[in-house]
Amino acid sequence: MARFVYIDESGTGRSQPYLYVVAAVVDEEQVQPLASDMRRVAQHYLGFPLPKDFEFHGSQLWNGTHHWAGKAPPELIAYQDAIGILNTCDIGIAHACIDKAAAPRSVQGRIRCQRLPACLAVPKSGGERQAQV
Repeated sequence: MARFVYIDESGTGRSQPYLYVVAAVVDEEQVQPLASDMRRVAQHYLGFPLPKDFEFHGSQLWNGTHHWAGKAPPELIAYQDAIGILNTCDIGIAHACIDKAAAPRSVQGRIRCQRLPACLAVPKSGGERQAQV
């Protein structure tokens, strides 16, 4: 059995004081139910057939852009519903935050995250580990 790890970052812009990196760890048998539940939430709020490669993008939903443009604030509760799915699929979350101003001068202004692979398969181990930065 494998675990899948989705890694994403936020705060890479120069005007953003913090860099966040978050990983969602999903057991192999939960990947399809998770994807199905997420599509169901999106379809409920968007009300049209979704493209096969549809993805939730928090910034689009939060700011009411792209598929979410023109949606009233009550419809944006989809964000809360999508996050609620994490509890039903027993998903582990690991996160780190870097205060860019407190970083060593040698890296200030150069902190960047390269695009990471959307999904990495990792062998299932006996225990969870928490990353420390």
